[in-house]
Amino acid sequence: MLAYDKIVLFGDSLIQFSVGDGGLTPCLMNHYQRQLDILVRGFSGYNTEWCKDMLQPVLEGVGPGKIAAVVIFLGTNDAAAQGSLQHVSVEQYQANLQHMAEVAAQFTSKVVLVGTAIMDEKNPAQEPGLRTNHSLFNYGRACRRVANDLGIPFVDLASEIYKSLGVSDYNAAMPGDADYTGEISVDGLVPDGLHFSADAYKIFFDALLRALDIPAEQTVMPPWRSISGAHDIKYARTVLERRTP
Repeated sequence: MLAYDKIVLFGDSLIQFSVGDGGLTPCLMNHYQRQLDILVRGFSGYNTEWCKDMLQPVLEGVGPGKIAAVVIFLGTNDAAAQGSLQHVSVEQYQANLQHMAEVAAQFTSKVVLVGTAIMDEKNPAQEPGLRTNHSLFNYGRACRRVANDLGIPFVDLASEIYKSLGVSDYNAAMPGDADYTGEISVDGLVPDGLHFSADAYKIFFDALLRALDIPAEQTVMPPWRSISGAHDIKYARTVLERRTP
């Protein structure tokens, strides 16, 4: 059996929907082709309370091959307003996230946490007051605390997005806020006010690559031009035997 090592993406709709054209998943698949498999385990609408006990069976069920990394991206639903079905307090979110990171660490030496991104509070597709950028910021900060406490990589996705927009003043109203009156639009990044466009996923992809720090240079099998005879065939068989669980 030829089993490729894997990167597991675990999260909510922002992971589930990442499989579309220009999404995070095809970008990663292209970058790590013939080297790593990208497994998507995204659950639209889910929060950390519903996901915390799912991660272990998910990782146990990924199949043969090692897990090169687990990427956890949750919090957008937790940040829904108190009283909503999806809401999880910041304190409980942080505890849930730490639990999941510790579970993931049992399966891989590389766990990456991704902080909450941004939204467009003015988008008519979004229920007024259900989520705000201020709330998302607080959950992103809690995610960073977990990553810092555990000494694992953290992707500050909101900052990466603001940086791409040329925003540097974090004390004023930000693009996407209900009270923002500037000219910078986030429509091209979150078309429905919450979910990512291909442009937003590209920002995510670039930031995640830096956090993963896994070079895309060694394929599982040798390039076809390097196969010249019995020696290379023997090498290929050795690779297969070494990678068979």
